[in-house]
Amino acid sequence: MVEDKAFSELVVDSICESVKDAMGPGVLQVLVEGGLLDNSENPAEFDKQLRKMFGNAARVLERLIVKELFRKLGIPYRSEPSFDYGESIDTARKVRFAMARIK
Repeated sequence: MVEDKAFSELVVDSICESVKDAMGPGVLQVLVEGGLLDNSENPAEFDKQLRKMFGNAARVLERLIVKELFRKLGIPYRSEPSFDYGESIDTARKVRFAMARIK
């Protein structure tokens, strides 16, 4: 589906931009070569992989990724103590598909 692919690309772009901004292009390249983006379409697996690589710091990266994704979609981002990466990605997906239906 075109919309699924477009959303996936938006998530990947947000991941790449966030990691590059937070840790630099060299670290992004190493992570991409190490398979960071292999599970970007599956929030639970991506979270698991990120936690394996970064431990508790993965939560910070996930917040940065979601913040960037929301910015791209024009969704206001509010940092909540009860942050859930998967739920945030689902919210962004719903907004993206709603926007596509409106156009």
